[in-house]
Amino acid sequence: MQTQCGPHVIGEEQRALSLQLREELKDILPFNDCNKLSDEDLSYRFLIARKWDVPAAATMLRSYLAWRAEEQLDTICTESFPEDFSRCMGAGYEGFDVEGRPVMWQKPNPTDVAYLLQNYDVPALTRWHHYVIERGRERYRLGGQDRLTIVLDVADIGLNVLTNLSAMSVFKEMTASDQAHFPEHMRQMFIINAPWFFSKMWNVVKRWLDERSQKKIQIWGSNYGQPLQEFIAPDQIPAQYGGQGLDWKSVPAEGAKYEPPPKERLRPPRFS
Repeated sequence: MQTQCGPHVIGEEQRALSLQLREELKDILPFNDCNKLSDEDLSYRFLIARKWDVPAAATMLRSYLAWRAEEQLDTICTESFPEDFSRCMGAGYEGFDVEGRPVMWQKPNPTDVAYLLQNYDVPALTRWHHYVIERGRERYRLGGQDRLTIVLDVADIGLNVLTNLSAMSVFKEMTASDQAHFPEHMRQMFIINAPWFFSKMWNVVKRWLDERSQKKIQIWGSNYGQPLQEFIAPDQIPAQYGGQGLDWKSVPAEGAKYEPPPKERLRPPRFS
């Protein structure tokens, strides 16, 4: 019996709503999602996203599962992508936060993004984005966790990003997809190395996020070192960010050759 869903305590009332939701969706049980923790857990995520409104959560979850089947996400981790995606849309999983959740590190570069937009279509880029998400879901599922922490390094972001309508449009589309299909995937996000003008960009971006997601995000400038260590221990922070951990590497583009990390790399000893 599940008693927690991330930071949310599950009591009798929430459990009853989950049962009601699953009864409403019994025609598609068990839910086809290879990276779900359980049908019960998946129901809680969508209930939380819809503020425990069962009909709204049922509509959202049914839509997600239909979309997932159409996009064939259960096999996406066996696909291979252009090496450009791994190089230019860098995102990698390395280390754990203080509660044992895996950490995803990202450092977008506008020049690389511009190159991708000139050479690849948006559906291909979006599919890579979903591939990276599924790798993260797989990682915390195998490690006995239910969410991940994200560190986004925006040191290379320039003010001209705001005027790059193509890049902003793609980012907006991906953000909308994440909120519709992967609620409660992220436990917290730390945006680091934010330049002085980042508040202008944030005022645009935060309008694409629901209030629940906005509250999970903290923004720091170049003085992120000490506050970040309150959430991620120094031995789990890559050396490039002032820690003693391993530097992160981008998720490999060849999914067919990818092997999940060994058990000790999925869950550190102190959380086992």
